[in-house]
Amino acid sequence: MNLREKLFFVLILIYTSIGLAQEQTDLKSEFTEITKPSILSTHPLGLLFMRLEGKFKAKPTNKIIIDPNLASGNVWSPPVVAYIPNTERDRDFVRKFPWHAREFTVDVDTLDAKSIETQNDGVIKALNFSIDIPLNKMSELTLKMKAFLLTKGKSPFSIFTNDAFIEGFHSAVAGGEDPFDRKLYPYNKARIRYNDRNNNVMDLKNGDFVFGFGRDAKTNHTLSWVDTNGKKYTQNLIITKRDYNIDKITGVAKKYVSPPKSVSERISREAVAVRNARAVNSDLTYFLDPVLKPAQGRISGVYGSQRYFNGEPRRAHFGLDIANKTGSPVYAPIGGTVVFAEPDLYYSGGTLILDHGHGITSTYIHLSKLDVNVGDKVKQGNKVAEIGATGRVTGPHLDWRFNWKGERLDPGLLMQDTLANKK
Repeated sequence: MNLREKLFFVLILIYTSIGLAQEQTDLKSEFTEITKPSILSTHPLGLLFMRLEGKFKAKPTNKIIIDPNLASGNVWSPPVVAYIPNTERDRDFVRKFPWHAREFTVDVDTLDAKSIETQNDGVIKALNFSIDIPLNKMSELTLKMKAFLLTKGKSPFSIFTNDAFIEGFHSAVAGGEDPFDRKLYPYNKARIRYNDRNNNVMDLKNGDFVFGFGRDAKTNHTLSWVDTNGKKYTQNLIITKRDYNIDKITGVAKKYVSPPKSVSERISREAVAVRNARAVNSDLTYFLDPVLKPAQGRISGVYGSQRYFNGEPRRAHFGLDIANKTGSPVYAPIGGTVVFAEPDLYYSGGTLILDHGHGITSTYIHLSKLDVNVGDKVKQGNKVAEIGATGRVTGPHLDWRFNWKGERLDPGLLMQDTLANKK
């Protein structure tokens, strides 16, 4: 046995050991070989990985074989948020419930936890190229190369894996219309995004950035950044601790305080739709503009107050309430794009959400009328809706909210006391 054959034999032993160490989940028998196919997997972070092949032939090839092929697969998921409790006590509490029930038993708005968010959409294309070279009567050399590409998946380059084909098939054949919410989450978009548990800050084109702190955020934080020369900077941020009101509300219909089981599926479905709308991640920069008052009226409720409905404690209030008669106009406090517009949600009634860019959204609930549709572009001062008394209310008012991704912000800290429609 010459040196080349010895080296090849050692490589085969190493390769075979690795292959045998892996889980053998799918074996395919052929006349001349037994092959465990490689599997192309996609990860929410955009990492692509595959399993090593285990391949055993009865005899090597007697000629050079070249095999190029292209694989294509559609990957999609809405934003998924995972909460990681900071304390062992909270972690032990959460473990008591199965994963699918935790959303209904744990209040994530008051839970001391960090979060991880993943989101992916697009068509993954894998270009595979292999060549088999005979060495002698007992051995051959196989070389393989793979390249991966994330695309928008538009026709005609992705005939069977583009969004329109998949959505059309499911709408017409299986699952009914829009089973994957692609009308809410647009066709033919390519994005793989990940937010870590430290809420890493997104860098905008002009160097501005945005982040926010919720009601129960800790008071001490450190902001870190790197300049264009790679130099690192840090700055300590101190948040003033706030005291919040106790808000006791009576006269709330029983079905809103303790909803019957018959509406639990509806409530869950609507909550997911609102979360998806707030997870939009556009390049708009309207959040840099001054925030004006969206409606005239008396301030009847403030952000952060602990709510009691008919004497029963409920989660804190995360909006600013402006009381006025039904039909009073609601104006866009800053420019944006409509990402959610529904006339009748169980808790919030008529609900509207505007995207202002880079995770900043504003929400308007209990509306009696919506004047805009999803996809509409609005300017500051445009009339978008009318105040109402829909959903869980005791009287007509606008409940106005601001979010930075999953963080609920105080509109009262942002608002200037000037009506958005100056006319």
